[in-house]
Parts: sequence; structure tokens; C-alpha cells
Amino acid sequence: MVRSMEVTRLDFELTNKSGQNLMCSHYLPLDARTSDGQLPVVIYCHCNSGSRRDAEEAVWHLLPCGVGVVAFDFAGSGLSEGRWVTLGAREVEDLACVVQHLRAQGGVSSIGLWGRSMGAVTALLYSHLDPDIAGMVFDSPFSRLTDLMLEIVVSQRLPIPKMMLKLALRLMRSSVKRKAGADINTVSPLDVVGKSLIPAMFGHGEDDSFIDIQHSVKLHAAYNSAAAYSVYKNLVRFKGDHNHPRPAFFYSSVCCFFYQQLKLDQVLIGGNPADKQQLLQCGSLNLSGETADQVDRANGFVNTPWSTENMPHLQDLPPAERQ
Repeated sequence: MVRSMEVTRLDFELTNKSGQNLMCSHYLPLDARTSDGQLPVVIYCHCNSGSRRDAEEAVWHLLPCGVGVVAFDFAGSGLSEGRWVTLGAREVEDLACVVQHLRAQGGVSSIGLWGRSMGAVTALLYSHLDPDIAGMVFDSPFSRLTDLMLEIVVSQRLPIPKMMLKLALRLMRSSVKRKAGADINTVSPLDVVGKSLIPAMFGHGEDDSFIDIQHSVKLHAAYNSAAAYSVYKNLVRFKGDHNHPRPAFFYSSVCCFFYQQLKLDQVLIGGNPADKQQLLQCGSLNLSGETADQVDRANGFVNTPWSTENMPHLQDLPPAERQ
């Protein structure tokens, strides 16, 4: 049970491009019904040093909305095979493996992505490769791995000349290539998100001492900036550090975002948990206890451009116009 909803969990295994087994779990809301039996799903991408257990925040908030959640352990994490975590370089291949499986096995309508930290970076790196994803949530990503590495060293106030730092990065890049077969220079979502065509919501803690919020500010500005047409994007700021619990209004914003991008009002049959009034009044969207400005920021999502009926949706466009 998740809150008052009966759910089921289906565990399965996939094999990634490198031949490693990935352990996955699919959570399904049993009370949700659609005309064709296919339910929308959000794939959760966990952080560095995390696992699919991190998806509990998505399970807790999205299942009552009538949305399935797929969680998986990246290679080198949790119970999946693999020795190395590459902070997005190889994880994007694991994500592609999961997306392809869901589309091939059926039972799933639209697909959304929700990533946190490394998982958010992975989703960003994937965003320009698959325009058929309905919507993406990026929680606390970094813009470039090499920039983050330099920032961490500088924050320690070590008396290391800049030239030596660059040399250390080159040596580390060579070492990672040799051991993990990954290039840290390619872990740079800032360089690829300009042509992304998927509606996006960024979230970042204003007090993040590990990945500064300016990373999300840069990514938000660059996202979709070089694409053929504009899509919805927004940056939600909240109090807290990198690993602090997220406030209720952030989860409310996430639910409103996926409600629109997954078209729950059209997909789910009446009487489902995603009834609009119920969605905004209870459960994960209960804003009691939040300050007035937080409530305004969360409720503002209901009236943003992506909630209007005349806003074009990627899935409604012909394939030629999605590029």
C-alpha cells in the first residue's frame, strides 16, 4: 500500500550495452485505469552512491496520482553488476536500455524521467537523444563534471596552482578512461541540452554546498535555447542543501508538471486518483504548513503556459517536426 492506494511491484532484470545485468523494479497503481490498459510511467534515476531505493520519493508522490514508477540500479550501483560509477558517462546507456525495454514490452503509454544529482545529469545527457519522452524533472544536476571537480578543489582552499589543477584533471581523465572506459569530458550536459525538445522542470536547493545552484541556472538558460521551437521549462528554487529532504511545494510542483505532461486528465478514466480537484487538494499536493510564498510558487504551476490547452505537446507533432 502507498497511502490508501493498493500497488504492486514487479522486479525484472535487463542487460545493458556492456553486458551487465541491471536490477529494476516497476511499481504499478492498481486503482488506476485507462481505456487501453496502458499506464503512464516515470523512470527514476538515482544519485551517485545511491540505488533504486532512492525512488521512494517518486513512488510516494506519483503512484497516488495514477502514475507508475520504474526504478533501477545503474551499473556499479545497488544490486546491478559493474564495478564503476561514471557520473553520467555510461549511465546514459543504462537509461536508454530501460526506456527501450518499456516501449518494447508494452503496457506503458507515455514516459517521463525524474533524476536527482547524477541521475539528473544522466537524464539531461539523454534529453537530446529521445524527443518522445513526455517530460523531465532534474533535481540538483551539475552542468559540467570538470567544472564541478575544479570547484570542489577550490572550495577546500588548497594552495594548488591552477596549472597543476588542469594537469591533475588530465591525469584523472586518462585514469578513468583506462579503468572505466569513460571520458569525464563528455559528462557535460551544458553542451548538449540546447537542442532538447522535452518539457523540463529544474529544481535546486539554494543552500547546496556540493553542487552550487548556479549549475542549474546555467542549464536552465541553455536548455532548448538552440532548438527549432520552444518548450516549457522552469527552475524551482527551494531552501536546503544537496541531500536535504525536499519541501512539500517542490513535490507539488513535480506532480503538477507530470499531471500535464503525461496528460493524466485525458489518459485516466474517471474516478482515478488523478482527478484534478483531488490532486490539488490532498495527498502529495497538500500544502498545509508551507509559507504563503511557497504556496504561491507551487500553485503558480497550474497557470503556467504548459497548463493551457493550446500549448503544443511534442507527442502531438508529426515526427518531422520533432527534430
